Amino acid sequence: MHNDSGVDSAVNERAFNGVTLNDTQANDLLLWYRWWCYGCLQQAHSSWHSGRYHHREMALAAVHHAALCHRLGITPTLPPAPQPALRQLAQLNEPQRDRVLMLMATVCREGGYPLPDALSLWCRRLAKALRPGLWLPAALRFDQQLRQDALAILHCRFPASCGSRLQLLYPREEGRAVIGSWRDNVPQSRVSALCDAIIWKAADDTAFAGV
Repeated sequence: MHNDSGVDSAVNERAFNGVTLNDTQANDLLLWYRWWCYGCLQQAHSSWHSGRYHHREMALAAVHHAALCHRLGITPTLPPAPQPALRQLAQLNEPQRDRVLMLMATVCREGGYPLPDALSLWCRRLAKALRPGLWLPAALRFDQQLRQDALAILHCRFPASCGSRLQLLYPREEGRAVIGSWRDNVPQSRVSALCDAIIWKAADDTAFAGV
């Protein structure tokens, strides 16, 4: 059985403390808490499962999530407000998650990756609408470190406390994305619109046929 009693209690306590939740909201909150505690471990990139981090251990993450989080360097913090876009990203498979970084680099710096004509047009239209070239920090050049720069923007989409769990979704050897003081200076509404559109598009397998 999953050791969800603490998670369930947190949801009940939240409602008990005066937050009125309907059934759908309560269920969404419970799913978010579960993902924060152990779902992020089970959906981690395969590189995090190597060595002593076996698939068998991840299958028991609901019971041993505290120990596994400690091993993987996940900070034991209370979950922030639910982040549907982060859970949507986590539900993508590994090639689809790579597409997120590919699209991010292409939208922010045209020509970063060779893409089908229709997909390139989609990227140009998104870039024209959000104009990332006007607000992206100069530190993100998308030249030598396309994936790292794209991942840095993705980190800005979510609260800083989500960083270690977001990193689990990408190869361990890539290391933590480097985010400077510019994080507080980028327009959050545009970052959110950019990331949400790209996460949605990355799930469209037909758009990437032949890539």
